[in-house]
Amino acid sequence: MLTIAGACIAKAQPAHRETQVSPQQKRTEAETFKEELSAALTKKDIVTLDELTSRFAALLTKPMNPADHESRDARLGIFLAGIQSIDNARDPKFDSADLPQANIAPPYKKGEEIYDSGISPDGIKDPEVRAEYKRRIAANNLKREQHEFQSWLKSAHEDLAAHAIQFRYKYFSSFPEDLAKIEGAVDKHVNDGVLRAELKEKLIGKEVK
Repeated sequence: MLTIAGACIAKAQPAHRETQVSPQQKRTEAETFKEELSAALTKKDIVTLDELTSRFAALLTKPMNPADHESRDARLGIFLAGIQSIDNARDPKFDSADLPQANIAPPYKKGEEIYDSGISPDGIKDPEVRAEYKRRIAANNLKREQHEFQSWLKSAHEDLAAHAIQFRYKYFSSFPEDLAKIEGAVDKHVNDGVLRAELKEKLIGKEVK
């Protein structure tokens, strides 16, 4: 009888208890993520940025206790701070249709040889033509890097916004107190007016004029 009772008691106990994280640890997690993201954005390191945003998305989709509002609010804050950092690096004048060239043609100098596009600069004899060709190659390489980076930022913005919407509707109700918490978090972590308005519309359905 004791064995059976003991077994019943063991079954009644939770199999797993979520580790409690202090508010200080949560703030540290948010600050650490912001610092790592800021450093990768400054370096335009897309490989590291991919890793960070994957961690970011995993944090938003990781199962949690719906009643743990403290952890819920902390995760939302990390998201908002992160997407603001990403948007800070975006170029409002970026045109995705303005693509870099696949190959650069060497400049033509009257009386000199006509070279094929993509030739190595070392194969150009005239020093002026060679120098100008190197300048054009460098400019095109920079344009390619900028295009890749800005394209990544645009895609990351869209992906993270989608994850945030899923998180919001999974863990926040549509009661006024929850909507007020979301709006307050947006106001606290997002300093760009356009982004703030976009997020409020997506997360709480509030049109900001």
